[in-house]
Amino acid sequence: MINLLREAGLRHAIVHITGESDVGKTTMALECGALPEEIVFIDSDIKGATKVSQLASTGMQFGMYRDALNDTRGMLEIERYQYYIGVIEEIRQLDESKRRAIIFDTWEPFEKTLQPVVSKDPKKFREFYSPMGTIRGSEIWLASFDYEAEIVGELSALCDLLILVTHVKNYNVGGKRIEGKVVADCKRPVVQKSLVRIWLKHNPKSSVPIGLVMKRLGKTGYVEDKGIRTVNVLPRKITPREGDESLWDTIKYYWEHPIGNRKPEAWETPDEFELSILEGTLTEDQKLTFRLMLQGEKEADEFNEAHDAELGAKALVIYEEQGNYRAVADELGITIPEAARLVREASSGDS
Repeated sequence: MINLLREAGLRHAIVHITGESDVGKTTMALECGALPEEIVFIDSDIKGATKVSQLASTGMQFGMYRDALNDTRGMLEIERYQYYIGVIEEIRQLDESKRRAIIFDTWEPFEKTLQPVVSKDPKKFREFYSPMGTIRGSEIWLASFDYEAEIVGELSALCDLLILVTHVKNYNVGGKRIEGKVVADCKRPVVQKSLVRIWLKHNPKSSVPIGLVMKRLGKTGYVEDKGIRTVNVLPRKITPREGDESLWDTIKYYWEHPIGNRKPEAWETPDEFELSILEGTLTEDQKLTFRLMLQGEKEADEFNEAHDAELGAKALVIYEEQGNYRAVADELGITIPEAARLVREASSGDS
């Protein structure tokens, strides 16, 4: 991939890789085409150390490797931020031949420090805020996006290829989790700055994962009598061809044979679930599950309201007969404050 990008004149490219657990995100990142000694590998995923050891046993080593998972263990967010800033400064000092590719696996631990950093020192980021009035939380949040975009841009300028690997997270609507629905755990700067974004999913027919293309790669050239034209290189779904040892092999094939505007084949076409990942929508099953969940909560609330009303009526009768909340609590098996609440609400309802 890195040689392909260079040949195409696409230097300083940013690729975002995300997807299911244990699907091969780290493997794909490391198989980008650069030699180990040309790779900076910032590792905050426990599985990365194994690959480093395997390479070391063959006498090979990375241009730079940092075990961020262990290095930052027990650190507070601000300390973790300072650690990553120090790592970036180390990368700057490296010879260019040792940083052709920079891999952050995963990006989230660093990304999640940026909003607290901006919140802690708002004066430093004042130019991002409204000059008048109180600095709002939303402005701090947006400023952290700007700061992240700046950092991502600086990193990409240091290399031919920057790969940001992220996990996935639960998808929530109105604070309610949608069962079976997940999204990439990244923020707007990664989405906007990436040249291509790929969601990996397990392949039932091969150890090479299937790639769902969340942001497609374009190929620009000059067409006689038409001028400059750009065509889509990749289909929305990349299924490895027989014999391909890496998804990069399939991507290289598409670079040489772009899908363009042709009708995709069946293996290039996402199914309903895969399309829901790409478009951030819900499948019909997920919509039904969500509706049932909301209906269940509504019915539970209605049941609780009816139950409280019935219990309140009993509490009011007992209170009027006995004259104290303790008698109500003892009779109904509840606390005295709960007995008082039920009596007050029942009395208010009668009036």
